[in-house]
Amino acid sequence: MFKQKINNLNFFNLPTYKKINYINFSLAALFLFFISFNQKILPPLIVLWILSFIVEIIFIKKEKTELSKKEIFLLLTPVLFFLSNAIGFFYSDNKTASFLNIQTTLSLFIFPLIFIFSNNLYKKHGKILLTAFVAGNIISAIICLLSAFNDSFKTIDGRVIFDTVVYPEFTHESFFTQINLRVSEFSYMYLSRFMHPSYYAMYLNTVIVILYYFYRQTSNKIVKTFYITGIVFFYFIIYLLASRAGLISLFFLLISLTIIEIRLNKHYILVLLFSFTLSFGLYKAMSQGQIKTNIAQVQQKIEEFKTNEKENLAEINENLTAINKKHAEINKNTAARFIIWECALQAIKDNVVFGVGNGDMRNTMCEKYVENDYNDGLKLKLDPHNQFLATMLSGGIFSLLSLLLMLGWGFLYSIKTRKCIFSFFIAIFSFNILVESMLTTISGVAFFAFFFSFLIVYSPTVFKKTN
Repeated sequence: MFKQKINNLNFFNLPTYKKINYINFSLAALFLFFISFNQKILPPLIVLWILSFIVEIIFIKKEKTELSKKEIFLLLTPVLFFLSNAIGFFYSDNKTASFLNIQTTLSLFIFPLIFIFSNNLYKKHGKILLTAFVAGNIISAIICLLSAFNDSFKTIDGRVIFDTVVYPEFTHESFFTQINLRVSEFSYMYLSRFMHPSYYAMYLNTVIVILYYFYRQTSNKIVKTFYITGIVFFYFIIYLLASRAGLISLFFLLISLTIIEIRLNKHYILVLLFSFTLSFGLYKAMSQGQIKTNIAQVQQKIEEFKTNEKENLAEINENLTAINKKHAEINKNTAARFIIWECALQAIKDNVVFGVGNGDMRNTMCEKYVENDYNDGLKLKLDPHNQFLATMLSGGIFSLLSLLLMLGWGFLYSIKTRKCIFSFFIAIFSFNILVESMLTTISGVAFFAFFFSFLIVYSPTVFKKTN
C-alpha cells in the first residue's frame, strides 16, 4: 500500500526528462539555501547540479526557457570575464595559485551556460529559489545569534556570568559602544561565523530587497507583517555586523525603497518604519569610523569620578587607553586600505595591458608592500581589497573592460526591462566590490554568478501596488 502511494505521487508519474528538470531545479534551490551558512557543501552541490544539467542536455528537454538574443549575450558577459582572467594562467609564474584562482572563479563560466540552456522551471517558479535564499539566511542569522549568545556565557572565579564583551577592558562599556568598536560577541567577525562580515552584509541587503519584493506581491496583511518583520530583523543583523560597506549599502537601499513605497502607495506605517531605520542607519554609517564620541564619554566619566578613589580613576584611565587603542586600530585599518590601493595602482602602472597574471597578483602586491615599507600587507599577503583594481592588476585593461561591461550592461538592461531585484542586486554588488575583491573568493563568486544569471532568466519586474 505504501508503495502504491509513492507511485501515485505526481513526481513519479512525470516523464523522465521532467523528473530530471525538477532534480536540476531542486539542486539549485539547495545551493541557495546553504550558501550563507554551509559553504563546504557547495562544491558537491555544484557538481551534482552540473551533472543534472548534462543529463538534461542528453535527454533534450522539451520545455527549455526561451531567451532573447540580448539576454543570451548578457549571460555570456560573465563567461567573457572569466576567460579574460583565466588566460593569465599562461603568463603567470605561480601556476598553482593561478589554477586555484581558475577553480574558484569557474562558476562564472559554468552558471551562465546552465541558465542559457535552463529548463522553464527557473522562469515559472523562480520565487521558490528566492525563498530558499531567504530561508537559508534566516537560519544562518539565527545560528550566528545563538552562537554569540552561547559564547557570552563565561566562567570567572567559578561563577558563570553573561558578558557579551570579547576583551575585558571593554566590560563596562555599553552594548552599543561594544558593537561600534567591534569588541562584542554580537558584532563583526565574532557574530559572522560563516564568512567575512562584508560578504554576509551584502547577502542580507539582497535579502531585504527580496523581502520587499515579496511584500509588494501580496495583499494579505498577515503575510505583509511577516515580510516587514523580516526586513527589520535583517536590518538589525546588518547593524550588528558593523560592516561599513554593508551599512552604507543598507542606508541607500532603504532610501530607494522609501521613495518607491511613497510613489506606489502611501503606506504611512511602512514609510515611518523606513524613516526610522534610515535615520538610525545614517547615524551608524557616519559614526562607524569616528573616534571622538566614545573617548569623550570616557573622559566625562573621568571628570565625574575625579573625587573618587585613585584606583577607580586608574581603572577608567585604563578603559580610556583601551578604547583609544581600539579606535586607533579601526583608523589604522581604514588608512591601510588607502595604502593597499596605492600599492595596487603602482603595480598596475607597470602592467596596464595584460596585467601580471591571475596567479601572481599577491606576489606583485607583496613586492609593492616591501617598496612602500608596509609590513602588515606583506605579512598577510593582502590583495588590493578592490575588485576593479584586482581585476586590472591580474588581467589587465581587457579584463577590467569585461568586468565593467558585465556590470554596466547588466544594470542598464535591468533598468530598461524594469527588473527591480536585478537592478538592486547589481547596485549592491558593484558598491561592495569597491572595498573588497569579492570575485576572488567562493563566497563572492558563487553568489554573483548564480544571481546574475538567474535574475536574467527569472523576470520579477517592477514593485507593484497592493491594497
